[in-house]
Amino acid sequence: MISSLLFSFLLFSMSDHQVEEDGILSEFTVITKGNTEKVNFPKHEILNPIMMTCTDRIIALSNVFKPTHLSVYDYRASSFMGHFLNAGRGNGEVSIMTTLKTHGEELYFWDLNKRQLSTVRTNNPGHIINSVSFVKTNEQIFKVYRINDDMSLGTGPFKGYPFAIMDNKADSITTLFGIYPLAEDDDLNDTQKAYACQWNCHYEPERKKMVAATTCGSFIAFYELKALNKPALVCKKGNILPKFAKAKGGSVKFLPHNTYGFIDVAGNAHYCVALYWGKRYDDYPQDIFGGDMLLIYDWNGNPIKAIKLNSIYRAITVTPDSDTILLVRKNERTSEFVVEKLCLLTSQQVQRYN
Repeated sequence: MISSLLFSFLLFSMSDHQVEEDGILSEFTVITKGNTEKVNFPKHEILNPIMMTCTDRIIALSNVFKPTHLSVYDYRASSFMGHFLNAGRGNGEVSIMTTLKTHGEELYFWDLNKRQLSTVRTNNPGHIINSVSFVKTNEQIFKVYRINDDMSLGTGPFKGYPFAIMDNKADSITTLFGIYPLAEDDDLNDTQKAYACQWNCHYEPERKKMVAATTCGSFIAFYELKALNKPALVCKKGNILPKFAKAKGGSVKFLPHNTYGFIDVAGNAHYCVALYWGKRYDDYPQDIFGGDMLLIYDWNGNPIKAIKLNSIYRAITVTPDSDTILLVRKNERTSEFVVEKLCLLTSQQVQRYN
């Protein structure tokens, strides 16, 4: 089940289908080219990243299939801080990290196997200072995002809904909400629905809003979370449904004509950024997965800007107080990883959309 959650995009069967018109990209009247610059993150210290986040000082990368889960670089001081959080199930270790985000000067992450939302300080990333466990809840929880000290947001196969508001102290789910971008006549159970969509989310505390986008298919939705007992849908968009067949163990198997849409989402108080592909798995170069477009939205879901990148990137993050987008990619020729940056636009340009 766990491997299917993280890497189900690698499974497919043979079929030929016409490419659907992309309703996501049609909203952007102009697509500009984006030229990135390298960040001095030492290449040999970038292990195998699948997620990234940042503060106004550090960049943190989440690794898979490596002895440590976290690699941290201080870009203000141009200094590599080290590799942290050993892989394992013991005290202070991490089993499977499925989210990595920042909250002020803290990093937090969800450990899927240990069912813990843990926090480390950016100046001491190897020491977990707090962990919130969700063990009483029977539902499997794929990803968790911190809302505040008391509440969190979860994704998973919840009964009838894709998202849950969870009470950190009571170890309980308080509210279920959200919509699935699936055909109404699909005979799917809750687990199959959750695996089919593969949600990526970002919560913006200053706006009290979240964005949720599907890796499979092409769907993005914005929600307002001012009233946590009644989250409100702000807008939804996207017309391409995930293409899959039912698989053993309650999971799904993606078909070759499945569209891989939103690879990652990030944001700050000014805007939301989505890393987008919008094509099939067969369209990727060998051993490369990610997105080659940045789609910029305001927090009401209005399109601001689309940027076509020169390479395919695995993950993105946005600096909290500036307009710099950080990206990580794998070099197709050398198989080395590199962190790059792109200056988007000034905050004043974005504010007129808010």
